[in-house]
Amino acid sequence: MKHLLSIFLLSAALLASAVPSHADDTKNNRIAATRAYLKAVPPENMAKDLTTEILKTVPPEQQVMAAETLKKALDPKFLESVTLTAMPKHFTTDEIKALTKFYTSAEGASIMKKFGAYMADIMPAVQSRIMSTLAP
Repeated sequence: MKHLLSIFLLSAALLASAVPSHADDTKNNRIAATRAYLKAVPPENMAKDLTTEILKTVPPEQQVMAAETLKKALDPKFLESVTLTAMPKHFTTDEIKALTKFYTSAEGASIMKKFGAYMADIMPAVQSRIMSTLAP
């Protein structure tokens, strides 16, 4: 009986150690994971890629003004600040780490390089749809 109890306790201990702990999912850990994410996926890169792609859709005579506007709107410090606020609010520590792992993978890095062009392709259609929906 003692042997059976020992096996049960050992099995329970092993099983408990295999289950991820949610105790590590604290606000501070989420913020730390978000900071690591921002180092791996710098807002500067996203702002630059988006600006480059958006400017391709702007007439040449308006590009200087558009570039200045986008530089202000997509300020990396602003993007970092809103990311540090929003990401820990919506994602667990493990989810943020998974995002970081994904975006630092070959596939994730490739997607990030293409994401600005993707957004530039869909945004005119989305904006047009919104405007037509709002029109009387």
